[in-house]
Amino acid sequence: MKIKRQLFIFSFVLISLVAGLNKMALNFFLYWRFWWFDIMMHFLGGLWIGSIVLWFYYFSGYIKNPIKTKKYIFWISVISVVIVGLGWEVFEFLIDANLREGYFGDTILDLIMDIIGAIVAYWIIIKTSRKEKIEEEFKDKKIE
Repeated sequence: MKIKRQLFIFSFVLISLVAGLNKMALNFFLYWRFWWFDIMMHFLGGLWIGSIVLWFYYFSGYIKNPIKTKKYIFWISVISVVIVGLGWEVFEFLIDANLREGYFGDTILDLIMDIIGAIVAYWIIIKTSRKEKIEEEFKDKKIE
C-alpha cells in the first residue's frame, strides 16, 4: 500500500518542518516580527494534525473496518483539527494569563487556518487514494 507509506513520510516531514520553523521563530522573534507567521504555522499545524489523524484512522491498522466515505474522511480530519486547535487556544490563553486586545479575533483566525489545513489534508488523501486506485485498475488489466 503505497499511500500508507507516503502519508506517513509526508506527516513526518511536515511535523519536522513545523518544529524547525517554530524553533527558528522563537529564536528570532518571527511571531512578533511578521504578522502572517502565526497564520502560516496554524495552517501547517492543521495540515499535520489532519494528515496524521487520517493516517492513524485509515492506515495504522489500529482501527478495524474504518468507514471510507468522503464525507466521513472529511469530518474526521476537520473535527480532529478543531479539537486540537481549541485545546491549543486554551493552552495559549492559560500561559498568557491575560486577554490582550484582539485575542478573540486572533483565536478565530487561528481556528480557521487550522480548519483550512485539515481540508487540505482531506484533499490530499482523496486525490492520492484516487490516483492509487486508478493505477491499480490499469495494472490489473492487461493491454494487448
